[in-house]
Amino acid sequence: MGFEIIESSFPMVFSHWKTILKPIKGGTLVSQDMEYQLKFGILGNLMDALIVRRKYKKILDDIFNGLKRYAEKDK
Repeated sequence: MGFEIIESSFPMVFSHWKTILKPIKGGTLVSQDMEYQLKFGILGNLMDALIVRRKYKKILDDIFNGLKRYAEKDK
């Protein structure tokens, strides 16, 4: 499952985000593969290093933690 942003009001040239579900013994391994490029050249790279990368990491961590809580609920 995935999505791709090719045009946005956000300062992105593109974004590809894929969720991978892999069956493993006793459950499912869920992983994310994300690739993106910000607009504004060097300034965009600086924004990525200082703000965007951390923000995306927090979003992904929140998604995985929520999924884990949901999957383990009522066990």
